[in-house]
Amino acid sequence: MKNLKPYILLFLMSILWGGAFTAAKIAVRDFSPISIIFYRFSLAFIIMVLILFIFYKEKFSYRNFFKCLPTGLTGVFLYNFLWVTGLNYTYAGKASIIIAINPVFTAILAFFIFKERLSFKKIIGVIMAFTGVSLIIVDGNFSAQIFSTNKGDFIVLSAAVFWSIYTLIGKKVLQNISAFESVAYSCFWGSLFMLPVFIFTNFNNVEQGTATGWASIGYLAVFATVLSFVWFYKGVKDIGAGKAASFIYFVPFFGVLISVLVLGEPLTVYLIIGGVLIVSGIYLINRERQTAK
Repeated sequence: MKNLKPYILLFLMSILWGGAFTAAKIAVRDFSPISIIFYRFSLAFIIMVLILFIFYKEKFSYRNFFKCLPTGLTGVFLYNFLWVTGLNYTYAGKASIIIAINPVFTAILAFFIFKERLSFKKIIGVIMAFTGVSLIIVDGNFSAQIFSTNKGDFIVLSAAVFWSIYTLIGKKVLQNISAFESVAYSCFWGSLFMLPVFIFTNFNNVEQGTATGWASIGYLAVFATVLSFVWFYKGVKDIGAGKAASFIYFVPFFGVLISVLVLGEPLTVYLIIGGVLIVSGIYLINRERQTAK
């Protein structure tokens, strides 16, 4: 049973991350996107810093702290602001699948910026993933108004680009920093970038919110950020980064399943086929990357 523990925790992590899309969809009924992410990451930062220094016994490093500024801007602020904003106009289940395409953008950007090799397998993976996203966004509607009617999908898609930028920045600037430390400090910088927008948005209209809305934000902060990452971090240590990362493939599945069960969102043929194509394409891209290593 002890050997199974990291696998069980990683599986639960994928459920919690999948549920984040439904929680955010519920929260946008009461709060603006900037309020949701500001509350989420401010609370998450406080909890993670306590864990970092009390349980992991990490020593504060100004060097590491400031290294996380660009990742806080791209991976915490811009990425989360965009996908939560997109939920105002699209389904949580669709968003969970569309956002999963970020490794595709990472491979493309790495090719153009860092001249990383884009092999035949990767190209096939990119084509499959983009075909899947197109099917999900179109969803049987091939009209000329697709860009206006499905703008939420495109906003979520743009969020995936910023996550890819965050990933590439992280590879270059976050070397020799523990994963947990980098996320904690990134949460701080992300919250700091959010603060002016949050103050401006709420200056004349303080959002009260319902108990359900606040509970959703609490879920996003405690379960989908802190607890999930603690489990992921433990999984990486116990079974390795490659095996731990493979559990992320379950996130779109649970994202759709939870949104259907909790919110009653539709489950269309295009969503299923598109999701399979995206996950298959990402698998090809990541497998090629692991083989190269």
